Amino acid sequence: MKTCIDCGEEKPESDFYERKKGSGKFQAHCKKCSGLRAKKWVSENRERFNEYQNQYRKTKPGERKRRAEAQARYRERQESDPDARWRVVRQKPHDLYRIFDAEGTLLYVGITYMFDRRMTQHSVRQPWWGEVDRITSENYPDRSAAEAAEWDAISQEKPKYNIRKTQIL
Repeated sequence: MKTCIDCGEEKPESDFYERKKGSGKFQAHCKKCSGLRAKKWVSENRERFNEYQNQYRKTKPGERKRRAEAQARYRERQESDPDARWRVVRQKPHDLYRIFDAEGTLLYVGITYMFDRRMTQHSVRQPWWGEVDRITSENYPDRSAAEAAEWDAISQEKPKYNIRKTQIL
């Protein structure tokens, strides 16, 4: 077990990236916090990031074509078996996350298997995102376990902005 220096949570070493150089086997920030730090850096250094992307495209000219072909193959598989991706996603480990404001009020409870992407979606789409002070998460082995925990959390803890599922309960 290792404690992240950003969120302060104690997590298994598998939740940390390995260090490429320097002391210690793993980085000091967990994977989730590393992703959030990277997104913040990109938003604060947009010109530098775009310059890096342009350099990458110049040095790897065939990369776009390779990705386009991979996407085409993926779409073909999806058309032949539309439920295939969903079956894979349901088997992946999922996180149940809770979002709190500065006073400790529970704002939102949700589940995801792609934590960084989901937080980015919330930050762009949700008007309440400006109230966010702290985010906690719990790991579950698959989506059905996370869904059960999510329903329990929403029904018992009554988050402020879980409108759809709160109305069903």
